Amino acid sequence: MVQPSISHSMSRLPIRRNLMTYMHGRRRAAHIHWVCLLALCMAFTLLSMAEAIAASSDSVAVLVRVCDDPDGDGICSVSDNCPTAYNPSQADYDGDGMGNACDSDDDNDGYSDTLEQAMGTNALSSDSQPAASILMLSPVQAQMGIGGSLQLSVVGTFEPPVGGPIEYDMECLVEYQVSVPGIVSISSCGNASAQIEGTTEVWAEQVIGGGPVATSNPATITVNASSTYYVPDDFPTIQAALDAAANGDSIIVRDGVYSGPGNNDIDFTGKVVTLRSQNGAANCIIDGQGSARLFFFHSGEGSGAVVDGFTITGGFSSSTGGAIFCKSSSPTIRNCIVTGNHAISHGGALYLGNGASITLINDIISENSTDANGGAIYCWYSSPSITNCTITANEANYGGGMSGSNSVPVISNSIFWNNFPNEIGGSATVTSSDV
Repeated sequence: MVQPSISHSMSRLPIRRNLMTYMHGRRRAAHIHWVCLLALCMAFTLLSMAEAIAASSDSVAVLVRVCDDPDGDGICSVSDNCPTAYNPSQADYDGDGMGNACDSDDDNDGYSDTLEQAMGTNALSSDSQPAASILMLSPVQAQMGIGGSLQLSVVGTFEPPVGGPIEYDMECLVEYQVSVPGIVSISSCGNASAQIEGTTEVWAEQVIGGGPVATSNPATITVNASSTYYVPDDFPTIQAALDAAANGDSIIVRDGVYSGPGNNDIDFTGKVVTLRSQNGAANCIIDGQGSARLFFFHSGEGSGAVVDGFTITGGFSSSTGGAIFCKSSSPTIRNCIVTGNHAISHGGALYLGNGASITLINDIISENSTDANGGAIYCWYSSPSITNCTITANEANYGGGMSGSNSVPVISNSIFWNNFPNEIGGSATVTSSDV
């Protein structure tokens, strides 16, 4: 028997399904259409913004912030108080900005956690400090002129309950005493400055709880009136004058050309001495004659070791630093012309290494060359200060004016120009300069 009503109802189901599918497809297509339209509008907007920026400025800078987290503690290095040590808690016991995970002195008392743990004192309390059994002060004898300075060294020997003795630098952890006040003044970290003529004994004391627990050997410091020596009047060579000079003395070099033994590889041997020409760089020349380096700083010289007003030329080195080699020292070179020098390795004119913070002021460094990098200056873990200098026409494989590694040169009011193949290879802090 035929049932038209049931048959009719069942026959409409596919039509409904098809209609629903059709309508869903239409809605989906409409949604896609609007999404595409929105994306197109955004693209046109961004393009218009880019064109506007390009039209209103010479360059467009894109800043992308990336979270650098080498220790994987979830804290970006820029905010991490121990960027290379896992420390998600950021604990910082002494509040010095260095987290406990990488702070070698958690209580900031000057004694390392390692030393305090070995000696059985509390590494988290600045009131608990280890006592040295021996203090050694050096040098035991020294002379300098008025205005000169001298860095004292203090090494403490500690005897832990377990293991052998431990030596520890203590220049900044002791108090300094003098037998005759006024002859020298001594900073909290052992820099002695000569004030008046005389002789005094100096010694160091480690003080804990208000009293000395260790006392060093005495050192004798004699302060003389500052002397001025002339070359060649008093000494035939520059090196001979430097050998005779005391801290605080001055050496004046008469007009002329100085070369050969005693005038090459000039070594201040750590002294605080001013070496200057009588009438400026144009009249006083130190010449390596293409066979020798001119200056050799390697004994921890500071800014008080001064070279002033020379033409430094003809220097040659089969290694680094054709004119001036400076390692772990920070002398001052001012009012000089450094030209026509060559090094086989880095630094045609100057090589600065191992923390050399040389100061260059009012110098012209030109026409120097190297077979490697840094035609004028090469820096290796060094931070030179370059002020009012002209560095030009120097040549190298890379960094004709200056090159280096792991260094932060500071350049101000200076000109780097016409150096080949480029002015500066590497990073530098530059202000008010033409580079």
